[in-house]
Amino acid sequence: LARIFGIDADMRKEGMRQAETLADRIVSRRDPGAYNQALMELGATICTPRSPSCEACPVARLCVARREGKTELLPKLSAKKAPTACRVQVVVARRGDAIVVGRRTAGGLFGGL
Repeated sequence: LARIFGIDADMRKEGMRQAETLADRIVSRRDPGAYNQALMELGATICTPRSPSCEACPVARLCVARREGKTELLPKLSAKKAPTACRVQVVVARRGDAIVVGRRTAGGLFGGL
């Protein structure tokens, strides 16, 4: 969607909100799953992040990035945050074949799991 609509904002931030708004407008209400699957397939096979195959793209004539020569510049992605190391403790309580499973509190690490 970033290339098709020429979204020039960071897709980890404002650009994703723009893409979601556009997707809400164009997705078929009758079969949104098929539309979503088609977009994912397009991104995985033709409009790949590093080497888009514009000549094989079924929506090339609609693509703002192609028209403006920005296919190599979009989508814009800021650097991911480095993972933070943390220590956790785990208790496994068993009785025979049974295992007790608890739910973590909502606010912390892995909240709700």
